[in-house]
Amino acid sequence: MRYFRIYKTILKLNFSYLTAYRGNMVNGLIANSVWGFFSLLLIIILTAKTPSVFGWTRQELFLLFGIYNIFTSVFQFFFARGFDRFSEIVNRGRLDSVLLKPVDSQFLMSVSYINLPVLLRIFLGGGFIAYVLMQMHYLPTLTQFFFTLILMAASIMVLYSMWYVVSTCLIWWSNLTNLVGLMYEINGITRYPQEMYRSISPILFYTILPLTLVATIPTQALIGKATLNNMFLLIFFAVFLLFVSRVFWQYALRFYVSAGG
Repeated sequence: MRYFRIYKTILKLNFSYLTAYRGNMVNGLIANSVWGFFSLLLIIILTAKTPSVFGWTRQELFLLFGIYNIFTSVFQFFFARGFDRFSEIVNRGRLDSVLLKPVDSQFLMSVSYINLPVLLRIFLGGGFIAYVLMQMHYLPTLTQFFFTLILMAASIMVLYSMWYVVSTCLIWWSNLTNLVGLMYEINGITRYPQEMYRSISPILFYTILPLTLVATIPTQALIGKATLNNMFLLIFFAVFLLFVSRVFWQYALRFYVSAGG
């Protein structure tokens, strides 16, 4: 309950910031809408003269896009702005005040900044998925819907953990602000089917394996095509990487030199 009250206060502060700078919200909504339009256009072009791409039909790719849109938007809503400011907090010595607060430091570093404009993408993504399922004349069962939600939560955990591990490296190299930009580029891996990456080097494929699962497996679960092995694999990666991010953060703090020396 204590952390819930803290997070409620954080939400209020972020909402006050949003209302003070309404132009940022409008720009964010426009950018998200344009991005969504071109992503759909790409799928239409890819499937214009072929019934499937890597074994995925146009409707299934649309569902993949919708699932990707939802879980990445949830990730950006809760965590992305915090990671954007990670370097600034460490480089300017503001991490001192975070560590001195009687609250878990990883919690504060993760959720202190909320990206409210992306909420629209979550609702649009849900509506788009419902529309595609109607076009397919397919109604997922409650079990399929439940597992889809669980797997999407696991996908968010995978993204969060990998971002946090990379951002934690800023404890040593606080000037490497482009690390966050690199993670945005790496995130692009998650929007494509896993089958697309099977032709690359096995070493590289298994390196990026968690990212190839985060959109593919929830989408397959929604339409009843996910295997138990892949679902358990995604959940395993989520728990394991979250544990790694926690241990690595606590280890890195041993090397942090505060603003006061």
